Amino acid sequence: MAIYRSITEVIGNTPLLLLDPKKTGIKNIEIYAKLEYLNPFGSIKDRTAFGMIKEELPRLKKESRKIIEASSGNTIKALAGLANLCGLSSVSVTNRIRVPEIKEILLLMGVEIIETPGRSACLDPNNPDDPLYVINKMILAEPDKYFYPNQYHNENNPAIHEQTTAQEILRDLGSIDYLFASLGTTGSSLGLFRALKKENPRLKIFGIAASAEDFIPGIRSQGELLEVGLFEPEIYEEIIYVSSLKALEAMRELIINFGILAGPSSGSVYFAAKNKLSYLNSETSGKKAVIITCDRFEWYLSYIKKRKPEWFGLKKKAHSPYEFEFDENFPYEIESENLLEFIQKNEPLVIDLRSPFAFQLGHLPESINIEASFFAELVDDRRPFSIKKPLLLVCAIGVVSKRLAAYLRTLGYESYSLKYGLNSFEGDLESSDQ
Repeated sequence: MAIYRSITEVIGNTPLLLLDPKKTGIKNIEIYAKLEYLNPFGSIKDRTAFGMIKEELPRLKKESRKIIEASSGNTIKALAGLANLCGLSSVSVTNRIRVPEIKEILLLMGVEIIETPGRSACLDPNNPDDPLYVINKMILAEPDKYFYPNQYHNENNPAIHEQTTAQEILRDLGSIDYLFASLGTTGSSLGLFRALKKENPRLKIFGIAASAEDFIPGIRSQGELLEVGLFEPEIYEEIIYVSSLKALEAMRELIINFGILAGPSSGSVYFAAKNKLSYLNSETSGKKAVIITCDRFEWYLSYIKKRKPEWFGLKKKAHSPYEFEFDENFPYEIESENLLEFIQKNEPLVIDLRSPFAFQLGHLPESINIEASFFAELVDDRRPFSIKKPLLLVCAIGVVSKRLAAYLRTLGYESYSLKYGLNSFEGDLESSDQ
């Protein structure tokens, strides 16, 4: 039995598990799961955190610095674990703690949590309510007090995966043909790409994100990816968007069929891999695919219970914004050229579903901003608006607003959606500075 003298020595060297083709349904392509949730603090972000601060730890310890990061989950959890080893404190500045267990875990680990009122992952350093603004203000006020790794832009983020995660895959499997990874900071997939592509120039890497109107903990949604500094869209063969329900169903397959106790983001990766590889299964043989299972499911029990109550012996909802089939030919869409006339005539409550950053840059007069994923959760269990007043939902391209407007119709609201979204509107928009 190996004896270790520091928990940092346990980071990495996670196993690869060959998934039984009888259970995956993919017989001609070997699928391996890289079990990153077996890292000591519970996720692939253990590598990221250690990669960003390992060279700095002696100095930080000597100067008694606080480690501060814009993170609401696995990165700050790992940073806190590493900081605690050195007798250092850690601070999470975030607007994204949306799962109660995560907050409780961070508090248990001694993390100081500063929650900002912004409701988006789209970081804006010029917005006083944004985590980046708060972090920069704190560092400027006390420059010798904090160390800020900045996971969204730190090149040590992808570098540690290029140096460790990728090398382990090459050591254990040799070159691979397909890689499936969820997209958060996008650092792990970028680092893996850089190393694995050298060994097989024909490697195809697939990035997994949440559907535009949905929320999967730990990964970005369709509208948030371009705000991530490390994101290089050209490296991906395809970015696959997965709904939270599909992710959870696939997560449960991993748990029950393979004993992989991974969380929702890993479910999204497995779902995407199965669907994509099923098309390639009959066309090829002898190929190898790797999926990255990022973290454990226990952190997200309340989130899982909300979307799949029947798994916990609770009554299944008839439908919800997450599990709602609607006619794509939704008849209550307002053409952009008729928008101002419609608003003047019907006086609806206009709800802008985009991020606060996008809303700040430009929005319809007298509209209010409720980000799509929060809006979906808001209307799932409640009736937050007067049934007597029409509702007009707007988003960037009209996809999210149409789905949610259709759902509101089932609840008895007179709801409408702006067709093709604000991107099609040629009128004047107000900015928050006005």
